[in-house]
Amino acid sequence: MGPRRGSLLATRGSDRRSWYPARDILREATRDKVRDGQIAETSLSSKARLRPTRESAGKGVTARLGAEQAIQVEFRAAQDAGLDTAGQRNRGATNAGRCWTVRQPHATAPAMTNDDIPTPRFGWALTGSGHFFKESIEMMRGLDHLDVFVSKAAAEVMRMYKQDLTLPAGTRIFKDTTASAAPVGNFYFGVYHTLIVAPASSNTVAKCVYGISDNLATNCFAQAGKCRVPTIVFACDTAPEMDTEAPSGMVKVYPRRIDLENTARLKTFDDTTVVESLADLIAAVDARKRDVAKR
Repeated sequence: MGPRRGSLLATRGSDRRSWYPARDILREATRDKVRDGQIAETSLSSKARLRPTRESAGKGVTARLGAEQAIQVEFRAAQDAGLDTAGQRNRGATNAGRCWTVRQPHATAPAMTNDDIPTPRFGWALTGSGHFFKESIEMMRGLDHLDVFVSKAAAEVMRMYKQDLTLPAGTRIFKDTTASAAPVGNFYFGVYHTLIVAPASSNTVAKCVYGISDNLATNCFAQAGKCRVPTIVFACDTAPEMDTEAPSGMVKVYPRRIDLENTARLKTFDDTTVVESLADLIAAVDARKRDVAKR
């Protein structure tokens, strides 16, 4: 039986007789990525009006919907899953309009189990600070055994700075999707030899100083302290006057006295190294690499 008129459909490859719900295809691809430890679940979505399209043979997966309907399409999930969601002008259809072509992801390596994950390893928590944000992500790419914790604020900053987490194979990414910050339970089982919080926003530093752990990044810091895991914090507010990069370019900021005081207080914490520059962050991470190699 053919597809119902006006329903959301997708064709796979050149086989026009096989029909698949487009949402299921997006979710299936996302689950594969989650299973492989490359991304975590996302619930972000955006609205778009889709119109009927024609598909050239062998061009992948095309999501289609009657012009009269508007649906929630999980573009964020598709993007996180590594799918191509570039908007294209459909010139071939009678009712020309916007269509979205969702191409199948490249083949991935076999799924890694917990037994395959080398431990102990680095943990890296991203916060809502844009201070040396791009450089911090570039540093991550130089670490072989790494878990990344992305707070909700960090996810927003990543989009603002147009960055992505293309990281070495075996890197696990945990997103801030649970009220209890469930992924931090790994700290209790010796999974991490070092936690890096970089860059650390003034909000994160203040919460760490006063023992508040209400998001994924601050929970990582709290559990690392309770488990005596050495922590490196790259504080963003360290001087009365600073230059920092905003999404639109370099800007000058003037940290408040309370921000500077909180940075100073954090330096007194046990098992915590607070660095104030990118060079100091690189040196501190390299020092931890050497210490771990000696074990």
